[in-house]
Amino acid sequence: MVCLVMSIVSMPIKRVFSGGRVEDVIDIIAIEFSVEIYLNGVKKIVLETSPNMLEELGVGYASVCGYNVDSVGVAGSRINVYGLGPIKPRELSSNIRVSIGSIFRAIHNVFSMAKLFRETGCFHVAALATRDGSVVELVEDISRHCALYKLIGKLIKRSSNTDDKIVVMSSRATSHLIESIAVLKTPIAVFRGAPTDKAIERAKELSITLVAHTRGDRFNIYTHSHRIVVEPHDISHINTS
Repeated sequence: MVCLVMSIVSMPIKRVFSGGRVEDVIDIIAIEFSVEIYLNGVKKIVLETSPNMLEELGVGYASVCGYNVDSVGVAGSRINVYGLGPIKPRELSSNIRVSIGSIFRAIHNVFSMAKLFRETGCFHVAALATRDGSVVELVEDISRHCALYKLIGKLIKRSSNTDDKIVVMSSRATSHLIESIAVLKTPIAVFRGAPTDKAIERAKELSITLVAHTRGDRFNIYTHSHRIVVEPHDISHINTS
C-alpha cells in the first residue's frame, strides 16, 4: 500500500549484470501522481508530479501564470487556486555580484543534499541558494517544472526574499523555466544541463544571468556575465562532482 504523503516506494526487482548474473534486490521507485489545477474555478492544466507539497504546487503554478494568490485548497487530486490576475510582472533590477567560488559551492551543496536525485535517478531538483552558496530551500520532484513550481510556491507562501539569491536546477534550461524563475526576481539561474536557444534569448530579455552545463570544475555563462566575478580565493579548485 502506497502512502501518498511519501514520494517513493520500495519494490522487489531483478537486477541483471553482464555475464548473466541475476540478483533479487529492493529498488527505490518514485511515485507518480496526477493532479488537476483549477484557477478561479477554471481547469488550467493536468500535471504529473510527486504526491507532496500540492498547495505549494498550486501557488507556484498560479504565480507563474501571473496571478496573486489569495487562497489554495487541495481535494484529492484537484488543486483549487483563487487569485487576482493576470498581473504585469515587475522588472528585475539587481546589481548583485556573486563569486565563481560561490556558484561552485551552491552546485556542490545542492546536489549533496538532493538524496532522491542521487538514490533513484528519477527526480529533478530545484533549490534556492544564498550568495555564498548556502542552500535556503530545496525541492525534489519527478517533474522539473513541478519541482520549480513547488519551490516558487513555498517561497511565496513564506514571503521569502529572493531578489539576491541563486536558483539551482538539475535539468536543462528551457525558456519556460527561465520565465518561471523570473517570477521570483532571482537574478542568477544555474542549471546542471545545457540551455536551449530560446532559454538564452529569454534570459537576455529578462536580465537573468544564465549559468548552465555545469560539469565538475567548470560551468558556462551564457548571459549577463557581469554578475559573476573572480575573487582571490576562487583560484583554488572546488570539486562539485
